[in-house]
Amino acid sequence: MSTASGLRPISQIAVGELVLAWDETTRSTGYYTVTAVMLHTDAAQVHLSVGGEHVETTPEHPFSTLERGWVAAGDLWDGAHVRRADGSYALTLVLWLDAEPQVMYNLTVATAHTFFVGVERALVHNAGCESWYFGELPNRQGAGKTSGYLVDEYGNRISEIFESGRNKYSKDKSLVRGNDAIYVIQDHVEAQVAGWMRDNNVLDAILVINNHPCSNGINNCNNLLPRMLPLGSKLRVIVPDGFDIRGLFDNIYHGGI
Repeated sequence: MSTASGLRPISQIAVGELVLAWDETTRSTGYYTVTAVMLHTDAAQVHLSVGGEHVETTPEHPFSTLERGWVAAGDLWDGAHVRRADGSYALTLVLWLDAEPQVMYNLTVATAHTFFVGVERALVHNAGCESWYFGELPNRQGAGKTSGYLVDEYGNRISEIFESGRNKYSKDKSLVRGNDAIYVIQDHVEAQVAGWMRDNNVLDAILVINNHPCSNGINNCNNLLPRMLPLGSKLRVIVPDGFDIRGLFDNIYHGGI
C-alpha cells in the first residue's frame, strides 16, 4: 500500500505511520495517520485484476468505482472501473474466489478513513457508518427543519433529500397501523420514509438524518415508527456525530403491530 516512505505490505504498517488517503470531505489526497491495525481471519477472499495487477481482498471491503461509488469487492464485476490515487480509473476484472480461512489485515486511518492499495494505488476504505461521507447532509440550525436521505450499506446516497414539514403522508390516516388518527409526527422525516418504504415495497433501509428522532410524549417517533413501517421491515436511523448536540444516534426500528 502507499505510505509516506513508499509502497509497503499492509502487514508491515504500524499505528502512527502516514499512509496516502483520499479525504472525501475536502476532495483531496494527502497523508494521514494510521490509528489502528486490525488482524483477523476471514473465511473467503476475492482475487481481482485492477489495471492488470493482482489484488487479494475480503469480499466486504469497499472499493471506489466510477459507476456506483463504494462497492464491496465481492460485488465488483468484470469491467468495473476503480479509482486510482491520481484520479484516473483502472479497469477491473474478477478472477476467482477462495473459500479457505486466511489471516487478513485492515487499517483505520484518521480523518480520511480511506487508503490506496497496490502498485495501481486503488482506493479502498473500511465499511461502517463511522467512515461514511456525510457532506450532502445539511447542518440543522437551532429549531430548523430536519433533513435526511437514504443510503446503501456503504454510505452512498440513494434517494432525494427528505425534509420535515407538510408532505403527502401528513394527512394519511392509513400510515399508523391500528387506528386512523392523524399525528403531528407524520410531518417528520422518519414518517415520510416509512410511507415511502410502504409505497415502494422496501423492507430494509438506512436513513441518515441531522436530528434525533423525537421522544417527547406518548405519540413520538420512537413509539410510533414501528407501527408506521411495513410489517417485517427494518429501518436503521443514523444521526452522525457532529450534526446534533446530543451526539451520535444509531438505532434500528422494526415494523410490527
